[in-house]
Amino acid sequence: IRNGSIWYRVKSKRGIKVRHGPSRRASSIKNEGEEYFRFECGEFLRASEVHTMRSDDDDVATNADGQGVNSPYHGFECFAKLYRNSHVRAVDTEGIDYRPLNSLAAPGEWVQVYGNGRVYLEECADQPKIERHRQCWRYNAVNDVGIHVRKGPSYLSEMTGMVLRAGENALINERVTPHGETGAWLRLKDGSGWVHEKGETGESVMIAQSLRSRSGGRPAKIRLGEDRQANEAAYNTIIARLFHEHDEGSEVGLHRQQRQYR
Repeated sequence: IRNGSIWYRVKSKRGIKVRHGPSRRASSIKNEGEEYFRFECGEFLRASEVHTMRSDDDDVATNADGQGVNSPYHGFECFAKLYRNSHVRAVDTEGIDYRPLNSLAAPGEWVQVYGNGRVYLEECADQPKIERHRQCWRYNAVNDVGIHVRKGPSYLSEMTGMVLRAGENALINERVTPHGETGAWLRLKDGSGWVHEKGETGESVMIAQSLRSRSGGRPAKIRLGEDRQANEAAYNTIIARLFHEHDEGSEVGLHRQQRQYR
């Protein structure tokens, strides 16, 4: 059993389901709409506990590398418990960290790391950069041949069949940049999948809209300054007219003022 903060990336092309316990016999978690709680290929997840044990299954299996029984994982299975703050809070007692019993007994969500010769999750040596934005970023597609949307943030992930055409824009609520990679994977706000900022050959295919492009080519601060100057000019014009009428030495100006008070 390992405890701590451990990052994994989904390696299985078909993704992986989340279960109620650390066993393939444990039931998969579903939402109210009867949809499975799952992670797609390329997604990152954080675990607080990792359990490795002997596997009860003796079936010969072949993993993605074709190692089968020669795989170092054969005969063992490993499950990771998804990280939750309530699961990892410790109480410092005389210099020793203890976790409360309720946190140890709290139900958790589990995913299989490997088992029966197959590897589903790959442990990360470095933490990825993950950014989220409730109000979303807006990106423009600039690739003439279109951008294929994938189920997960990886070129190994399956395509959804959806394509973003050049000139289309999309709202992005999450950006994920794996350590050592250039460009980020972008999660579409509507939940339809992921696209990458760069193509497989490194060219830019998705470009974020800037404040300049949103304000019609001029920064917002400049437009606010111009509006303020226009308002001040209008105010000064009104004041000048009032003082001009007040300083008129003619009887017309006097009669105007008298009529105002009648």
